[in-house]
Amino acid sequence: MGWDAFARGPKGGININSDAANDFKYKALQVKRNIGSADCLLETGALDCSNCAEMIERACGLSPWTEELWNPRNMQWDWNFKYKDEDAWAYHSAKVFIETCIEHDLTIRFSF
Repeated sequence: MGWDAFARGPKGGININSDAANDFKYKALQVKRNIGSADCLLETGALDCSNCAEMIERACGLSPWTEELWNPRNMQWDWNFKYKDEDAWAYHSAKVFIETCIEHDLTIRFSF
């Protein structure tokens, strides 16, 4: 089994609103256009690859290999770090995922 991150409602509920769902779809398309690819679940409001987990950890300093519900609005994020060219899709997928969660006041549930 692998690592996954799922956007959830503000209090951890399974459903996200339609504005957030549409925003994830739109932003996933932007990442694909700009970078060439994106995490395969980004358009659904989730992340699938542990490469994205690494980017999240680098941006906030906390391990996303946890069962705790995260509220990214209450966390410090610094996306100003270097990554390998071949990891651009993971960096941008993770960054868009976190920024969209913050914008729509969503929480994050991890599984692995």
